Parts: sequence; structure tokens; C-alpha cells
Amino acid sequence: MKKLLRDIAENIAIVVNENIGNPGIGKTIRNGADGTPTKMIDEIAEKAALAAVKASGEKVNILSEEAGFINNGGGKTIVLDPVDGTFNAVHHIPFYAVSIAVGTKTLSDVEYGVVRNLVNNDMFEAEKGKGAFLNNKRIKTKNFDEKNHTFSVYLGRKASAKSYEISRQARRVRSMGCASLDLCMVANGSTDLYYQMGYPIRITDIAAGVLILREAGGEVYGENKEILDMGFNLKERKNFVAVGDRKCLEVIL
Repeated sequence: MKKLLRDIAENIAIVVNENIGNPGIGKTIRNGADGTPTKMIDEIAEKAALAAVKASGEKVNILSEEAGFINNGGGKTIVLDPVDGTFNAVHHIPFYAVSIAVGTKTLSDVEYGVVRNLVNNDMFEAEKGKGAFLNNKRIKTKNFDEKNHTFSVYLGRKASAKSYEISRQARRVRSMGCASLDLCMVANGSTDLYYQMGYPIRITDIAAGVLILREAGGEVYGENKEILDMGFNLKERKNFVAVGDRKCLEVIL
């Protein structure tokens, strides 16, 4: 199964890189299974993913942002966002990725995840109970330093009022619009916190990134400070805060 997820990431990386810069990739093709517009780049990437699964012969279900749930009669399900950060990809902002995870029914039972940066090909991976890795090197979150910290905070028009309060507490703030990579940045110690409140996220965006962060030593919490969990479906959306060091929560909550 690990090989299949890597093959999916490779297939998507090839077709996305072939098409980036083409004027038509931002065209809306249809509405995806989640109800949001499917851009041409999403469609191209998803087709490459489905082709990889078919070629593998693996009996595995697929939950994808565009196609929805594909029941192949498997005991496990691949949770896929073919292009996380579609807006970035279409508008030449170099921060977008493919997010792929495999599990059974919920975020908590995801057993393996891959987030591949489609700009520089960095590969984040994690297997449950076996740690997190960036390009085959183990990664860990960093200890929280109250005097020198960096937060990633969603600051769009739907952002919660608390988001702006959180931003003012940070020495530095970043907001790049790709949930899977934002989670990986916390896992890698590049940032201390990822605060996503006001614009709830689907499981397809975060299934792999949450596992990677947890295996690196961090944690992800819901609005009520509970450990985040979500079912394998496209209807559920959740706000959350991801931290590398739990001491960070004492500052923001």
C-alpha cells in the first residue's frame, strides 16, 4: 500500500508539472463531490491518481475531493486531495501539494500518509507508530520558545475574530493556503502552530498531514480543545489548531 501511495503522488506530480502555466488549468469543469468547483488542474490530477490505483490492482476504496467515495469493495480507503492549494497552483503561488492517506473509517485510524510538495518535490511521509519523515530523514517538532515563534494563521474573510488575536501574539505570521503543507511545516519545526478557525476543513485536506504531525510529536485539536477526529466523508468540516509543542496551547487558548 505504501508503494501505491507513492506511485499516486508521482503520477500527480508528473501531470501537474506538465500543465502548470497552461492558461486553461484554472477553468471550472464542474462542481466536485464536495460541492465546490472542480478546476481543470484538479480533474487532471485526480485522473492520474485513479489510473495509478487501477494499474496497481489493489482492492482499495477511494475518497477524493472531486469524485467523492468510490467503493471498490476494499477493506481500506485512500483519502485523497489531488491538488491541495488549487488557488495557489492556478495563480502561480508556489505552495501546493498532493495529500494522500490510507485508513479504515476515521482520521484516528489513518495508518500511512504522504504529502508531496508539487513545487519542489519534498516528500513528507508517516506510518502510524513509526515516526515522520521528510525525504527519508526523520523529522520532529520543535520546543516552543515564547520569545521567538512563528504561527501559520488563516486570515481570510471567514476567519474567526480570535484568529486576529492569535496573530498579534506571534512574532511572525504566515498564511499560505495549503492545509496539508501547513501541517507538515509544524511537523518539521518550521512553524510552531497552524490555526485554522472560521473556514472549516475537509478530511481530504488533512488526513495525511495530521498523521505526519502526530508522528513527529505534535497534536491537532478541535474547537473545544478535544483531540481532532473526523469520519471518512466529504460532508464533515472542522476548525482546528495544530501545535508542535503542547506548551503553545497555554499561550493561545
